[in-house]
Amino acid sequence: MIGDLSVRHEPLKGGTIEGDAIAQLIDELPAIAVLGPYTEQGIEIRNAAELRVKESDRISVLVENLRRMGAKVDELPDGLRVAGRPAGQLHGAEIEPHGDHRMAMAFAIAALGAKGDTTIRDAECAAVSYPDFFPALERLLER
Repeated sequence: MIGDLSVRHEPLKGGTIEGDAIAQLIDELPAIAVLGPYTEQGIEIRNAAELRVKESDRISVLVENLRRMGAKVDELPDGLRVAGRPAGQLHGAEIEPHGDHRMAMAFAIAALGAKGDTTIRDAECAAVSYPDFFPALERLLER
């Protein structure tokens, strides 16, 4: 299928993701969570205990690495709460994805707006689901 894609920019508002939406977004939740510090209201994810039994305990890994980057984060039994832009800007850090491809990709996205350099250990684990992720990200940044 071929189609046209239009993109426009607006400030990210944030909000809560819970209930039935969780099952539809379970694999996207890490990428959504790391956007929390870039939103006005922050992001809260609830009813997502399933994230604890993926390739890693994704809730704990998100909390650990977002804190390393300076985010204000609360870990919940079934999710997390990430404070928004008013809580401060992310800074570069050394990220440990715990071998989880989605964590490596999510924190590469988080690092784009962070002040300073970010190093993602074992970043090649992203190849499990998207072998061309980092070259594709670099191509996007060239535009």
